[in-house]
Parts: sequence; structure tokens; C-alpha cells
Amino acid sequence: MPTLRSLVERLPPGTGIEVLTAAGLDVPAGPPVILDPGDPQAVDGRGIVLAVGVTGEGEQTRLLGRLARTTAVVLRRPVSPAVVAAAAATGITLLAAGPELPWGGLYTALLGAAGPDDSAGDLFALANAVAAAAGAATTIEDPHGKVLAYSDLGHRIDPPRRQAILSRRVPEEWLRRLYDAGVFHRIRQSTEAVSVTGFDVRGYRGRLAIAVRAGDEVLGSIWVVEGEEPLGREARQALQSAAESVALHLLRRRAEADPERRRREESLGRLLDGTSPEAPGLDLSGPVTVIAFGTGTGDAPADAAAARRIADLVALSGSAYRRRLASTALGLRAYALVAGPRSRACALAGEIADVAARAFAVPVRAGVGQTAPALTGVAAARAEADLVLDVAGPDAPAVVRVEDVRARLTLHRLRGLAERHPDLRQGLLDGLIEQDTARGTAWLPTLRAYIEAFGDVPAAAARVNVHPNTFRYRLRRITELFRLDLADPDVRLVAALELRLLPGEREAG
Repeated sequence: MPTLRSLVERLPPGTGIEVLTAAGLDVPAGPPVILDPGDPQAVDGRGIVLAVGVTGEGEQTRLLGRLARTTAVVLRRPVSPAVVAAAAATGITLLAAGPELPWGGLYTALLGAAGPDDSAGDLFALANAVAAAAGAATTIEDPHGKVLAYSDLGHRIDPPRRQAILSRRVPEEWLRRLYDAGVFHRIRQSTEAVSVTGFDVRGYRGRLAIAVRAGDEVLGSIWVVEGEEPLGREARQALQSAAESVALHLLRRRAEADPERRRREESLGRLLDGTSPEAPGLDLSGPVTVIAFGTGTGDAPADAAAARRIADLVALSGSAYRRRLASTALGLRAYALVAGPRSRACALAGEIADVAARAFAVPVRAGVGQTAPALTGVAAARAEADLVLDVAGPDAPAVVRVEDVRARLTLHRLRGLAERHPDLRQGLLDGLIEQDTARGTAWLPTLRAYIEAFGDVPAAAARVNVHPNTFRYRLRRITELFRLDLADPDVRLVAALELRLLPGEREAG
């Protein structure tokens, strides 16, 4: 079980967690728990309690008193000095969360950080998947012959493979043979699986191998050894399909062990959330386009895991094609910052969405915001890319650009403005709403049909299933009773907006 200190350090960049008291940072920390206000004593003493909905100095102080045996409590900022002092007095580590993530996303991030490092387990699962598809024993190795993972499905192996698995590395004798025969050179030079045969050694069985690469760099290799049947087209296809997935896992393991990479990701997270206008160490200058990627399955842990993998896929693409870009995952979404022409970013968004959807077997959508002229505009561009994904309908294409959803974005922002200023929802339609509610009239449906049909009375009448003459009578009564001059374009515009801002009205047309 990780300590609370290591758990906080493993949180993804941009999570926005601040340590206010550090009394228990070096004690084991259990998984996060969302507070049940009715039964705070039910929390495990090692848990990290997310105090959802607990606001106000008095309420927070009383909660800390009831949770004195808990390792840590997370409150939303701002947290008063009196609450910090109460936490210190009870020995609770107090964590403050900013507005960067909703509680659900914060819970997911903490849950992922509290879990074991499963990168090795993922590699073993991949080795088994390749073995099942190829019908042959599989190993995944680093460039120096270290065995990173191997299959255990019972396929037949030969003495060299058995020795490599037992010692977790290819024996030196076999490494020399492979080098002398030019096998490693052929593997490095080829983008396809290479046959490794012709060794006159007792018990030796033929092999196929493929390089795992990120651009020009070879990260490792995947090997299958011939079993009861010769290695055929299925084995080659299995290796080809697995190479990219293995590359993503090896890049993730390297990133987790690379302090410099972590610092870059943290810097990128601060740039995206607007807490810093700069991102030292990133090779980005001039115009930058932000792409937001999301799966939106509704399963928060699955969406967060997919976001991390998509960010790795973007990094792999940048390395392979020497693109000037950066990527990271924040909460349930992945983000790519692409330098250069906007067309390049849109093309990359399509490539990544397509590859990720096939690789992870979930629908992936990319939202492309406006291009920021410099890094100082990246936070606003990220917010816009998020909004593009938020307003894209279920039938939207895999790549949605801000220019594709301008009308929806404007309505979305107006709804937000109306929520902060409820008086914007009131005005022209008050009388119609009151009479429809009290008397069962149909003034609102009539007005809505008229506006949505662009004033075409026969078409509008058909929408509400009445005769055009009846419809004209209703319009005349609306004008007389409620003083709505529908010949005035300003009145029509405000009426249309008020209709769209009514509670329960659909988000977009």
C-alpha cells in the first residue's frame, strides 16, 4: 500500500491538489472514499475522505472532529486557517482541491494513484494476447535482451527460450549468435515481422520477431517461437497489431521512471489549466492548437485510463513523425498541443481518434479549439476545445472543430449566462407561459412553430397540426394579448432566445 506522500506525488499533472497539513504523509494510505454525511464513522481509518458538499468553517471543523482516525480529508478551496488548525490538532492530513476537476474526476485520479503499478501486468497480458492470436509462445524484450514479459498459455518452447524465461534475459551466447547472424540489424531495419531461422542447434525452433519502435528509436521487440504448427500469416499479423500497443506501454513505463518527463507533464498541466503562462522544456512556439480527446463512456475509471493511453499515443505519433507537439491527460480527457498550421492539428486529431478507437475498442472523439497565437492563449484554447466536446451531439463526427459548432457554443454560453442571471430568462414570454400553465392554452408551441418555420405559416401550422387559418388567428391573438410585434426582427430574435433558454429546452437543435 503506498504512503499518502507517494500517492499525492503520483497524481496526474493538473489535478490541483494542495497539501495544507502534513501530519500523516508518510503513513500507508487506503483508497479514496466519498463521504456519507449520515455515517461518517463508517470510513476506513486509512481512507482518503472526499468531503463532497461539506462547506462552511463550522461544518468542516465538526467533520474533522468526527473523522479523527482518518488519514486524510479533501476539502474544496478556499479553506480557512481555523479549519487547517483543526486538522493539524487532530493529526489529519488536510488536502485542498481546486476547481480543476469535479469530485468524480478527482475520485478517479486518487483511485488510479492509489492502485498498484500495473504496467508490468499489462505487458504480460499483451504477451498472452499475442500468443493466443499467433498460436505460439511469446516474449517481449528490451533492446538489450532483457525479458520484460512472456506468455504462459502452455505453448511449446525450445531450450533457448526456456533459459531466457528462467533468467529473465536472453543468454549472452544467443545474443552473440543473433548479432553475428545480422538478426538484430534486420529487425531494426524492417517494419514487419522478420523470420529468424537457420540455427543448427539441437532443439532450436524457428521464430518471428518484430521491432517495437517510436519513430527511429527501437524500444524493444516481440518474439514468437514456433510450436506444434509452423508460424504463418496469423502470427505475422498478431505481431504487427501488437507492436504499437507494446510501444505505448513501454513509453508509459519510461515516462513514469523519468523525472524530467514528469516535470514536463506537470508544466504542461499548469499551462493548460491557466495557472502558468509558460511551459519550460516544451518545444512549442508560435501558433498552437489545442485538441481535446474524450471517450465519454460514462465509466470514469475507464475514461481516465483511456485518456492516459490516448496521451501516450499522441506522444508516440510526435516521436515517430518528428512533429512539434506535447500531450498529457487531465482527469477524463487527453490533450494535445500542436505547433504550426491549424490544418496539421486537424489532421492529427483525425489520425489519433481513428487509431485510438480501433486500439482501445471505444468511441473516441476529438474537439479542436481555435488556434492560440502564443502559449499565453493555451488555457483559453483548452477551455474552448473542452466546450466543443461538451456540445457535440451523439451523431457528431470523430473530429469536431469549433467552427462546426459555433451556434451550439453560443447557445451553451448563453445558457451559462442565464443560469448566473435568471432575469435573462424573463421578459417577452412571461404572459404566454402563465396562460399555458394556468389555462392549458398552446401559445408557446404556436410561437415556437412560427419561429422555427421562419414565418412560413403553412409549414408552422403543420408542425402543430392545425389549419393555417387557425394558426393565423392564434398569431393575431398573441400579438394582441401579449403585445408581441412579430414583424419586429429584434422581438423575434429575443423571443427565439428566450424559447431556447427555457428550462428543459433541448441543448441544441
